[in-house]
Amino acid sequence: MTRDEFIILLVEEIEITSIKLTPLTQWSKVLEYDSMAVMTIVALCDEYFGKKFTALQVGKMKTVSELLEAIGI
Repeated sequence: MTRDEFIILLVEEIEITSIKLTPLTQWSKVLEYDSMAVMTIVALCDEYFGKKFTALQVGKMKTVSELLEAIGI
């Protein structure tokens, strides 16, 4: 999966409509980013990449790029 494909998946799964999600997007600017979004990200990382993150680890990531780097894409 490419970075762009994963970003599209994030937008669909979290139902992001407030902002155009890019690698440079800060999570604090995404209105839909809440505890449920964090849990969705945790599940997606495990399902698609076999990466096991805790909600705390994901919550510490400030940008989409940090997430992408952590999962290796």
